[in-house]
Amino acid sequence: MRGLHAYSIVGVLWFVSVCCCFYKGQACLEEERKALLQLKDSINDYPNNATYPVLEDWVGEDCCQWGGVSCSTSSSHVIGIHLSNARDPSLGVWYPNATLFAQFKELESLDLTYNQIGGWVMPEGLCSLKRLKQLDLPDNQLDDRSLPSCLGNLSSLEDLDISDNNLRNPIGISTGLCGLKRLTQLDLSINNLHDQSLASCLGNLSSLQNLHLSGNNLTFTFGDISTGLCGLKRLTNLYLGNNNLDDQSLASCLGNLSSLQTLDLSWNNLTFTSGAISTGLCSLKRLKTLDLRVNQLDDRSFPSCLGNLSSLEHLSLSDNNLRNPIGMSTGLCGLKRLTNLYLGNNNLDDQSLASCLGNLSSLQTLDLSWNNLTFTSGAISTGTGQ
Repeated sequence: MRGLHAYSIVGVLWFVSVCCCFYKGQACLEEERKALLQLKDSINDYPNNATYPVLEDWVGEDCCQWGGVSCSTSSSHVIGIHLSNARDPSLGVWYPNATLFAQFKELESLDLTYNQIGGWVMPEGLCSLKRLKQLDLPDNQLDDRSLPSCLGNLSSLEDLDISDNNLRNPIGISTGLCGLKRLTQLDLSINNLHDQSLASCLGNLSSLQNLHLSGNNLTFTFGDISTGLCGLKRLTNLYLGNNNLDDQSLASCLGNLSSLQTLDLSWNNLTFTSGAISTGLCSLKRLKTLDLRVNQLDDRSFPSCLGNLSSLEHLSLSDNNLRNPIGMSTGLCGLKRLTNLYLGNNNLDDQSLASCLGNLSSLQTLDLSWNNLTFTSGAISTGTGQ
């Protein structure tokens, strides 16, 4: 019995030790908990230790349980810090000391969206995060001078979002971004970028799949930027809406982007009077979404080869100058996979659609608002009824 009792005690002690080791493996590392508390104080430097509601649960010993913090299950190191809209807007611009983030040696994801960041103290601390894969800095107040030129040191970075800031012609963006060979997603939309700020860089990002450049001042009149863009063979989604693009700035490039599935060219100055741009566009066999809203397309320039885009599912042509485009009927009739078609706010009449609609057997959404349709033609009524 004594031996049995001894075995029982040993078993209990083994179980307790395993549980303790497991708990230790899951719990927050003390040095990183302290670093997070320093970060908390930096974000909202209130008097009397007040706390902004977003961070009010940053209390207790285990920081892995705090909101916006994620830890590795194997090492207990902090691997994710997500602090979107964590700063009280009444406190004004924030200049974080980037060495605070350098204390998280295994950090893979950092989200500082909408925190009024105007720049960095010791920016090299941010660039020391060798394991960082995702960096989100949108909706801040970063400009050319405050964007760290050492971003190229983040050799593991795959996803970078610096949208909705005040970037115009940052030397650091060209120099730094060119080194990010693993980057698959880049969002620079809603800034004040112009061609020269990107010309020397884009072609080096050979892994890029998603590129957001909407809401800038791009014209693509510089050959370098078109050449760079043309080299992105893996690009699947390209957003160029709300710029100053015209036909000539795109003509030499589009056809090379053979992997493209989404193309946003809305809110530009496109007329498609150049045959080169139509040819390039119509060669994108994998394209599923094409947005041409708010341009200057009319009947004569409308590409009749759109029917070649056999994978197309979503097409927006709203807010143009289309009236009775022969090419439109001919081209659209071939889009058997089309599920969403937007033609609102043009000058379309019954004849321009009568012979086509009935062929679009996959169509689920059709917008014909704000046109000159009367449906007095039996053909168009028959087509829409199918």
